[in-house]
Amino acid sequence: MIPDSFLRAQRVPLDKDALRAPPVRLTPRDCDRIAPGRFDWVTPQVTLACHLQEGPARRLFVLLSSAGRTDQAISFQRVSWAGRLNGDCLNIEDPMYARHRGLSGGWYYGSDDRSDLDAAAELVARVAERRGIAVEDVICLGSSAGGHAAIGLAARLPGATAFAMNPQIRVRDHGGGPSLRRIAGVDLDRADPLGRNCLRHVADHPQSRFIILCNRASDEDYAVQIGPWLAELPLDPPFRPERGAGILRHGACCFILYDAPSDSPHHVFPDIDDVAMLLPLLLHGPAAGAADAAEGIDADNAVNGILAGFGARNALREENRRLTFWTGLIGAGDLTRLGTIESDWARHLRLRPDGLPRTWFFRLTPNRRLDAVTVRLSLSDVAEADRPRLRAGLETLGGGRIIESPRWLSLELGTIPLGEAAARLPALLGRTLAGLHAVAGTAASPPAKAG
Repeated sequence: MIPDSFLRAQRVPLDKDALRAPPVRLTPRDCDRIAPGRFDWVTPQVTLACHLQEGPARRLFVLLSSAGRTDQAISFQRVSWAGRLNGDCLNIEDPMYARHRGLSGGWYYGSDDRSDLDAAAELVARVAERRGIAVEDVICLGSSAGGHAAIGLAARLPGATAFAMNPQIRVRDHGGGPSLRRIAGVDLDRADPLGRNCLRHVADHPQSRFIILCNRASDEDYAVQIGPWLAELPLDPPFRPERGAGILRHGACCFILYDAPSDSPHHVFPDIDDVAMLLPLLLHGPAAGAADAAEGIDADNAVNGILAGFGARNALREENRRLTFWTGLIGAGDLTRLGTIESDWARHLRLRPDGLPRTWFFRLTPNRRLDAVTVRLSLSDVAEADRPRLRAGLETLGGGRIIESPRWLSLELGTIPLGEAAARLPALLGRTLAGLHAVAGTAASPPAKAG
């Protein structure tokens, strides 16, 4: 069942009635009944929930599910992209979520001796044949765990192309690996004969192509997954992690490195507008280093330009998100009544209370989702002779743990959800300030008014 909340979240025109319709049940004997709409592909080993949308060109895009879920509801990721991709679009849900409740990442893994991608590859081949599409015009597309699946699926369809964004190459090195071990009972450390535990072997694939995009700002992708792989490849010149964004090639793989800093950089991918521009360049031959002579386009420069534009838009989005967060927080907490506000608007905000040493301040740090703020009181440049007195004073203020360094004394005051800031933040800061003036031996300022 597809939740109504998922359908309401789609921001482009979409045949939602077709998604709500009961699925047609198809088996490998029913290939002549494959048609656009919702269907379940049923084999003795696995049932794949699918949705097929018809496109203008003889090309098949296979859209695959990523990780980060703990429920069993169907969520055809990027189903709304069909109107922008030049071809048929087939969504295949990862069956691991329906099979194992509470799994945070599935990777279409299957079991130790069977991969769900084998059934998916058979289905894609049947759909392509039914729709008159050559396997060379099949593009498997996904991000994160879906990117891993896109690579694995294209490897099972000789001649197909994978378009994988921030994919996991070694499943065991991802944060969701432990849940796959614990809940699904698979062994991620063995030499897997089905080639799922590590995908580095695809660089030597004789027929398929693998376009792999990686955000250099994401350590879990660049430092853990893609960088170590590139370091093993015999590139000329040899790969260095500090190299800039750009395109690298080896064998069947085209690696596209881009820069998109964020609080959650793993989840920052090119959007449909960028992908719609990238795919014609990459599928026409630039993945092998060719230029589009007919149009006079240097494909590599065009790809780099698109990703540079994406990075610039991402930076503006991030700045806007943070400015919106800080504006709301400053207003909700009435912080300007308490003292001077200083911030780089990126990592944290400093509030220097009036009437106290300038080296004493509150530091407010947002969480990654920008929906809560952690408050810390910091006293910097603390003289050794004053340390015992100031530490004893901080202990009287309540709050959490006291953190010490050679120059600092800090007191953790707690984390407040943004929606509760108007009610809780002024009271917390006002109460702490009253005690802080007593510690400093100065007259307390009038408490700030809430709201």
